[in-house]
Amino acid sequence: MRQQTHHFKQHHYLVVNTKPKKIVTLMNWKYTIGRDSSNDIVVANDMISRIHATVEKISDLSQGTYQYQLIDGTVNGKSSFNGVFINGNRVQSHTLVNGDRILFGGVVKAVFHSSSRLINKEEFFADFSQITQYSCSSRLDENEATTIML
Repeated sequence: MRQQTHHFKQHHYLVVNTKPKKIVTLMNWKYTIGRDSSNDIVVANDMISRIHATVEKISDLSQGTYQYQLIDGTVNGKSSFNGVFINGNRVQSHTLVNGDRILFGGVVKAVFHSSSRLINKEEFFADFSQITQYSCSSRLDENEATTIML
């Protein structure tokens, strides 16, 4: 019997507004975000918990698609101290959609982006020139960005 292979048609990116700014290409099943160096995405800020948030992949094999869910704290239910906000609302869990604006601990901003195709760095920054703006923040600076493939 031949095993069925699924080819996902989406590409997901998380732009984290740290110094230097980070573009994380989400590919794995799970990521932890926090100030502890053992996290997949390290955010060095005292307002960020050791494990501040978890991002998990949720797949729909029948459709060949998947999404990412952001969880405040750990998957075991231990929430972060200063919370996670999506588009201005505090959440415990949220299925991410293109353009979601994320605020970790009230201080670290991020944007989630979903695309049906792989995009190169130049296209990435052109596409993000609008959605990476916050009302009180500057644009994502191409020269400051670090691409992280996890």
